[in-house]
Amino acid sequence: MNKMFKKKSFIFKNLSLSITLIVLIGLLITAASFLLLTNTLKSETTQEASSLASKWGKKLDLALVEEAAQSNDYSTPSQQELTKSFDTISEYNPKVAQAYIFSTELIDGNQTPIVSVPSHLVEPLKSEGLNPGDPYPQPKHIVKGIQNMLSEGKMVSTSIYQDDIGTWITELYPLKNREGKIYAYFGVDLDASMVAEGQSQIIKTSLSILLPGLLIAIILQIFMTRRSFKPLNELMSGLTEVSSGNFNLQLKHTGDDELGTINKRFNEMVTDIKTMVLKVKASSDNIKHSSQMLAETASSTDSKSLKIADVTENMSSAAKTQEESISNTSIAIEEVAKAIQSIAYNSSEVSAASQHMNKITIDGNESVKTLARQMDKISERFSLTTKSVAALKERSMEIDKLLGIITGIADQTNLLALNAAIEAARAGEAGKGFSVVASEVRKLAEESNQSARVISELVKEIQTETQNTVSHVEIGNTEISKGIEYVNLTGSLFHQIQENSNEVSANILDVSASSQQISAGTEEITATAEDLKHSAVQNSDFAGEISKIAGENQESVSQLRKSSEGLNNLADELEGLVKTFKTS
Repeated sequence: MNKMFKKKSFIFKNLSLSITLIVLIGLLITAASFLLLTNTLKSETTQEASSLASKWGKKLDLALVEEAAQSNDYSTPSQQELTKSFDTISEYNPKVAQAYIFSTELIDGNQTPIVSVPSHLVEPLKSEGLNPGDPYPQPKHIVKGIQNMLSEGKMVSTSIYQDDIGTWITELYPLKNREGKIYAYFGVDLDASMVAEGQSQIIKTSLSILLPGLLIAIILQIFMTRRSFKPLNELMSGLTEVSSGNFNLQLKHTGDDELGTINKRFNEMVTDIKTMVLKVKASSDNIKHSSQMLAETASSTDSKSLKIADVTENMSSAAKTQEESISNTSIAIEEVAKAIQSIAYNSSEVSAASQHMNKITIDGNESVKTLARQMDKISERFSLTTKSVAALKERSMEIDKLLGIITGIADQTNLLALNAAIEAARAGEAGKGFSVVASEVRKLAEESNQSARVISELVKEIQTETQNTVSHVEIGNTEISKGIEYVNLTGSLFHQIQENSNEVSANILDVSASSQQISAGTEEITATAEDLKHSAVQNSDFAGEISKIAGENQESVSQLRKSSEGLNNLADELEGLVKTFKTS
């Protein structure tokens, strides 16, 4: 909380302190008024209670009180007389709730014996079994009042207290016997609700006056504070702008008070800083321009010196390489001459071999053509076979149909033979010979039917094999077609090989002729290579000296470039700092 308050603005802190002080003063005034009124009401209530207790206490008949203290029944004449007196007190004094007499003897620290009570308390006490002389528990403030009365020997008042019925104050008037000893007290319970009502009233009145007053005071304080601190707010805004680099501002609130004077000094300071920044900016521009020119010159010189160093180093390296290359070339030329002679000899051999390969290629091409023609004939034979197998399949299907017809005829014949046997049996001896014939016909029909079934099974097997044969023949046709394609492709390849071999033979003859010419030129190249070798040695020494001088020059230029880059960086930093300030 403390950290959060520290982060708040000065105006907020000032307003918070002023408002807090105003509220505290208002609360102190309200508290003082509350205490003053409370004390006044308590004093008046206490005086009233003391006056009533003293007035009626002096009227009590002490002999009658002593007689009532000796009785233990509310119906005795002395009790009746005192009860009547207590009722009279309440009747003529509406603030008195009840008057009563109790003994001052404290039993168990908080109980005192009953002496006499008003009529409205008799029945409640009787219902609880309490009669005159019985101890009755007293609240703490009564016990304390009894103790104070016994110690001081005079009438005392209790503090204002509250119970379930209301707010009260009790006055204890001491009753003394003939020896002057206090043996009982006359108590008067007086209504003290006016004290609580007065306290509530003073609070309401104080708040009704205090709150509007505080609100008005706070509003005035806020208005005056904001008006007084307006130059300070403008100064804070100006400081924020200046801290961000903006010097194009002038504060308006420059009065004759302290804050106005501060704003005037701030305007003068901003003007001086703006002038200084403009001068620094002009100087930084000049420095940057000069450093850029120097950096460009140094960079260009450095780049050129690097190129010169690279070129000279490459020249030196190339010269050495050239010297070595020329030496190696001289040796290589001799080897080339030998190789060319070998190439010429090998070219003749290769030419003879290529002519032989060409002849073999022609023979292979003729063989492939013969194979292609034979494959065509095989394909035609397979086509005829396929047609024959298909016809065989159709004939087997027709045989199957005929077997069905034969089977049907055999079944009908068997049925007719059965009917003939039945009729022969009916004819008796006359039809006995016909019965034998019918039996033979029936056997012949059954055998025909069985044979037809066997033939049908064989035909089905033939059909199955025929179908398989058709499938295999179709596969063979497919493979023969692929074979014909491969044979044709092989023939095409042989034709290409023949053409290529002819070209190779022609090229080899050309190579053989060219190698003879190259062999003659290598002798001249060998002589020239010796001269180049001598010149390369001289060039290598001269390039080494140039490379050394270029390296020394490049180091100097690199140092100059680094210095110019450092100056350019400083100029950039200075320009960056100046750009953060707004001066126009």
